[in-house]
Amino acid sequence: MRNKIRSLTLAIPAIWAVSFSVWGQAQTAVESGASGVTSLNGVTGTLSRRNALKDLTNDRAKGRESVKKAFSEAKSERPKDALAPFNLNASYVLGRAGYILRENEAGAFFLKAYVEEAKKLQSPSKLIEGYNALLMYQYEVGQFEACEKTCQEFMDLALPQTADEDGLINKAKSNVIRRMLLCQSRLGEYEKAEKVLKRISGRGGLNPLAEQDLRCRMLREAGKLEEAIAGYQKLIEQVDQDEALKKEQRDGINDELKYTMTGLYTELKQVDKAVSVLEALVEKEPNNPTYNNDLGYILADNSRDLEKAEKLIRKALEEDKKRRQKAADEADPDEKDKDDEETAELDNASYLDSLGWVLYRAKRYDEAQKALESAVAMEAGRNTEIYDHLGDVLAAKGDKVGAIKYYQLGLETVSASKRDQMKKTQIEEKLKALR
Repeated sequence: MRNKIRSLTLAIPAIWAVSFSVWGQAQTAVESGASGVTSLNGVTGTLSRRNALKDLTNDRAKGRESVKKAFSEAKSERPKDALAPFNLNASYVLGRAGYILRENEAGAFFLKAYVEEAKKLQSPSKLIEGYNALLMYQYEVGQFEACEKTCQEFMDLALPQTADEDGLINKAKSNVIRRMLLCQSRLGEYEKAEKVLKRISGRGGLNPLAEQDLRCRMLREAGKLEEAIAGYQKLIEQVDQDEALKKEQRDGINDELKYTMTGLYTELKQVDKAVSVLEALVEKEPNNPTYNNDLGYILADNSRDLEKAEKLIRKALEEDKKRRQKAADEADPDEKDKDDEETAELDNASYLDSLGWVLYRAKRYDEAQKALESAVAMEAGRNTEIYDHLGDVLAAKGDKVGAIKYYQLGLETVSASKRDQMKKTQIEEKLKALR
């Protein structure tokens, strides 16, 4: 499985940020059932919430039933208290679980309740957390109109200065406006989004590099893939000519841009171009796990040089393990970032899926099954593509019941991404053939 596209804001945040002064001018396992879910009211702290979310979503059938019952109970008590009978942390966990389990109405209900309570508390950090979760999942499940509306709602937020002394809300609007323009592009309103982008840039809210980067992402969401590729080629030239950046910064940014373009080449079925770019990136950074994994996966997915593909993917797993171990050794135990932990798990699940896929292509089904079962055992591995791959392996082994089980799980986790939508059609056809 290819990694998700990484944001360039990680490379040079000061350059990629939108100026919104300008925009302004323009821990216990959860039991089944609602009564068991109320135990979430005892959850405190980031790690505790994360563990509770895992408990709730580990068994999809039981988790969905719990969320449904909690939703029903919360709605019946809504007139008395926006959060009754669940407190702030419980609402957040139930909201995220709702989307993970594709109980979308319940997920939206609880996250909106969380946001409303954060408004009452005038808590910038909780508002940002709640809106971020709501926006992410509205976008992921294809609720683009609702997502655009939520973005605008966040843009209109205005807490008293005493409540937001550090200006956290204003700073967070940078990512929200990007999300809103991507929503508009996905809704077929690219021209509308382009006008907003030009207005922001014209007022100094974005520098030329940031403007072009966002435009390329908008073009991709609008399905204008050839134009997006041309846009990235222009952006690479702009980066090369930007004297404000050091050479190592320019090289690093352009490598990320070239990597992003390989995803576009793949979508356009221009496999040779994607392979050529990734081979050059691997030659430049032979120990980069992402480049090794993605090159190996594309080769395997197209049944090319499977021996080389397997070596690349195993190299990715090895280098990823080294990097995570080094990070763990160097990290302050009291300052570990949960997002870093989730990213590490995502990478590991992706690489295990790639390994399972190349082994499947090589008809080594028992080994493939083992790798893919390890991937789906992780929270980050429970997605449509990996479930689909495991279903294919079991089908090849003659395990019809097992294949149907994982194909169905694949359908339950379909996102609004174009790749997932394509997978959905393929899985439905496979299920028809098996039944």
